[in-house]
Amino acid sequence: MGENLLKEHPGFHCGVISYFDGMHHQHRALLEYGLKLAGGEHSRLLVVVVQDKGLSGGQNPGSLLSPEERGSMIEGLGYKNIVLAGLPGHSFRSEEDPIMEIVAGKTGLLIPGVDVVQRGREQERHPLDLLLKQFPGLRIDQGFSRMFEKDFSPEIARLIAEGNMWDAFQKAGYAYFLNGQVVEGNKIGRTLGYPTANLKPEHPEKVEPGQGVYAALVKVEGEWYQSMVNIGIRPTLDLENVTIEAHLFDFDKNIYGQEIAIHFLHRIRDEMRFTSLSELKEQLKLDQTNTLDKLSKVSKEIVRTGNFIFSLELPAKEK
Repeated sequence: MGENLLKEHPGFHCGVISYFDGMHHQHRALLEYGLKLAGGEHSRLLVVVVQDKGLSGGQNPGSLLSPEERGSMIEGLGYKNIVLAGLPGHSFRSEEDPIMEIVAGKTGLLIPGVDVVQRGREQERHPLDLLLKQFPGLRIDQGFSRMFEKDFSPEIARLIAEGNMWDAFQKAGYAYFLNGQVVEGNKIGRTLGYPTANLKPEHPEKVEPGQGVYAALVKVEGEWYQSMVNIGIRPTLDLENVTIEAHLFDFDKNIYGQEIAIHFLHRIRDEMRFTSLSELKEQLKLDQTNTLDKLSKVSKEIVRTGNFIFSLELPAKEK
């Protein structure tokens, strides 16, 4: 994803531009809208991913996907001509970002997503107006954005921050995930019969699910494992720092230092304080039963691809 693609390509029929933060149903609809205008040929459609520090508005908890993850997911759906760019006056990139100049020269028609239009209304200077002023030959088609009342991403982020992972899954069309490196913890879980992999998130700017216990699928070394995940401070142990700990069922390998990805599907319960470690251990047995039950029920509603878990309603093209 970058400038070389634009310099080497002779030109595109049209382009779509969006933050693509979350790559939810609305973003897929934008891609399909652009692809239709491009005559159904992926090679004639340019996909511009706007770089931004996160969701707009001070109350939003962070990003849903890193720019690299957005590009990977778009590629997985069959789109290859992808570039990262900054909108003038609308992101942390410079207004003189050369990529937008090349974009304007390579396509005469640009279709903004709902997020670009909606967040533009919150700015003193609308980025679309600035683009038209800067590149007078560029045409902006807002036909797609008029079909929707709002951008879905902030609502999905709110659901995740609240721990409502299944509703977030339904709205996004895929399971929200955090990936990163496994680091050493205090190893208390091992003494309780539930050893955990402690995650150090690769992208700390992403939304973190609310504190509690979750049913999840974890990808390790190319394989998927059923898991229950605790996010919180572990009050029974009188600890203070929030950790993300995944217990993988039927797994006994040493994976310190390795990369894993936790894909959240259901919240099992809130984080709780127990009077003793034995009481905590009994609760963990109940959590395990509930987690496996939830994962069994959702297994018929999901499809696992190489890197993501999608809803069956949106079968992925990724191989």
